Amino acid sequence: VSTDIRKGFREMSWESFGIFSASGIISMIIAQFFYYEALKDKEVTRLFPVLFGGTPVITMILGCLILGEKVTILSGVGGALIIAGSIMMLI
Repeated sequence: VSTDIRKGFREMSWESFGIFSASGIISMIIAQFFYYEALKDKEVTRLFPVLFGGTPVITMILGCLILGEKVTILSGVGGALIIAGSIMMLI
């Protein structure tokens, strides 16, 4: 499936498109379930910075590990600022 995604949607087979779509839908359902479970224990003002503030940083790390992308100084500084901002929101 991953090689089909890099080719683009027009060249993707229907089977790969179905797997790709199902993967997205299932991951959204699982994410929503765990988000609502977390909201039962914590208030949204404490939960939001941790869950959504770190998303760009996690995406950057996964891009490095999975896709082999390079981390520039600017993106590293940006990631550090995002983490610092999330910590400041928790204080």
